[in-house]
Amino acid sequence: MREDERASRIPGAGLSGERRFGSWRLQDLFFDNDSRDEPFEMGLASDGERIICVTYDPEEYRSLWGGGVEEYKDFLIRRQKAVNYHRGPWLSPEVIPVPFDRESFEEWLNQNADATTYPDQHGQWALSMYGSPDKLAAIRARHPLSYSVPTYETIEIVSCGWILPIIVQDDACARRLGRTLPLQLIDNVMKELTTKSLGNIIPLERLSPYRARGAAIIPADRLVPPERAYALCLDLESRVASAFPHELPSHLRVSSRWRPRSSARRGYSCLEVLCLPLVIVGSSADADDVGIRLSRIPSDATLQARWNEFLLPLGAKLREDRFMFIHPAREVGQLARHIAHGLEFEDDP
Repeated sequence: MREDERASRIPGAGLSGERRFGSWRLQDLFFDNDSRDEPFEMGLASDGERIICVTYDPEEYRSLWGGGVEEYKDFLIRRQKAVNYHRGPWLSPEVIPVPFDRESFEEWLNQNADATTYPDQHGQWALSMYGSPDKLAAIRARHPLSYSVPTYETIEIVSCGWILPIIVQDDACARRLGRTLPLQLIDNVMKELTTKSLGNIIPLERLSPYRARGAAIIPADRLVPPERAYALCLDLESRVASAFPHELPSHLRVSSRWRPRSSARRGYSCLEVLCLPLVIVGSSADADDVGIRLSRIPSDATLQARWNEFLLPLGAKLREDRFMFIHPAREVGQLARHIAHGLEFEDDP
């Protein structure tokens, strides 16, 4: 049976990806472009001020659309993405959950001759139940349990910036620092970071296009100015999100337009604070854990030595190992300015 034929036999399944409710329009919500007429779009409506969201328990989900526990987990994640999308960046409209109740829904169908013309029968039924507090209370009493997104498997992508204060001998040296980093250097530094400084982390395992276990750190291949790191990291996160259902890259290519513009002058050394962007992808719990552990890594002589093996032949070196911080990308620009100011202050007579 084709999907459209199967959907037509499900009560309330006549959806359109172009439909509107309230002031929102359903669009592609997460990683792919096949979101039309899917279960996670069902039962979302608005009374003009609130979002009315029909909730489905595992048994009801299986009865309506088939699938097992894994498919239901994917549904919960995509459902939450849809709700958050319609709430907007400030998550302002209140969300009113209405548990799906087949008995109440079929009674409503029988009492509404025009119900078959509604593009989202589940959503219209939920609006009707929300307008009848006694009926809604009875439904909630029959369905006392709620089911939420499994956050320990929900994919999260976050970015950090590895701040590197570097003493640059002259402008020629500074220009060399703007080149693409050698892959051998990236591999050595990341191996040292993940196996020794971080300790063992759970390897990334894809459970579905929407869920994962463990985490992975993907470095950029170019040092960039800290004040531009956050804008770049947003682009890198988007690229990782697009790549996630497939094979993730070992590193992320960064265009030369992001390279630093040095303040060094010919014949004079100066301090350049640069940044290596790092993108963490994995389950929400594991990605957050890796991000926290990265920010707490103590000064490490081995990591400093790895960087200096690359920097010294270029005529540069790390200023102080204790200033090799890793922080969330959005904080890197301001933090780097403080570090540069503090180091220059230390050097003043």
